[in-house]
Amino acid sequence: LSEVERELIRQWVLFGAKPVQTVIDEQLLVDYYGGQGLASFDTPPPAPDPSEGFQIKMGPFFLAPAGEPLDEREFFQKYELDLPEALEVYRMELLFSSYSHHFILFDYDSPSVAQNVAPGFRPEPYHQGISYTAAVQEPTDLLLPQGTAFLWGENMVLDLNSHYINYSANQVYQAEVYVNVYTQPSGTAAQEMQTTLFANFDIYIPNDGDLHTFSKTVNSNSGEVFLWGLMGHTHKYGKGYKVYRRTGGQQGELLYDASCPQGIPGCVSPYFDYQHIPMRL
Repeated sequence: LSEVERELIRQWVLFGAKPVQTVIDEQLLVDYYGGQGLASFDTPPPAPDPSEGFQIKMGPFFLAPAGEPLDEREFFQKYELDLPEALEVYRMELLFSSYSHHFILFDYDSPSVAQNVAPGFRPEPYHQGISYTAAVQEPTDLLLPQGTAFLWGENMVLDLNSHYINYSANQVYQAEVYVNVYTQPSGTAAQEMQTTLFANFDIYIPNDGDLHTFSKTVNSNSGEVFLWGLMGHTHKYGKGYKVYRRTGGQQGELLYDASCPQGIPGCVSPYFDYQHIPMRL
């Protein structure tokens, strides 16, 4: 089989191996393997030693050149871990290229919920009974604070979400994501790391050309909270994203500014790039 034929088979499998299904324009593969392509990685990044953890891969999927249909694609994919036992995750290396808009790791609340979702790439989330594990918009080494870890159960099932944009006007892009997961025995960490999404669903932007500011107040009723990381997210109409500490019912210290490197407020030349919003750790 040729490279194009092998890739056609792989794409069919990655999209769920349905009996009757067109998953990709074959000409994209002809162009890519004919020398008109760019890859997310020259070679796959090394995986952790099996004694330290394991590697998750999503992809590849292919994007048409910029300005053509399908030059931007976002997929979700159920990923069954098949863990031999419950364990703790103290570090994750999330690896992708600068053409990525974001990558998110979700986890299903139970295996029975995950069974309702078909295998393979899918364009729609179909998210019910699901939680956040990690979300990043730049390649990130998530080394958790000492003594903390994510708790992953033996039957845990993930849902992967990758969003790529092809910025090349004349080359097909091969999109991939790798996640190196570093583990330790269950019961090692003193505290569990948790991830929470605070979404504002009341953003309605008038079509008047003016700048509008929207805010959402989040009050924790769970006692003392140790905050380790912050990240905002907008799409192309976003002009900025800031997070403030709320003190005495009033806006207080600025904790996060998405216009600054690493989200740290006070940078000399603020610049907001909605396609690459930083995380502050």
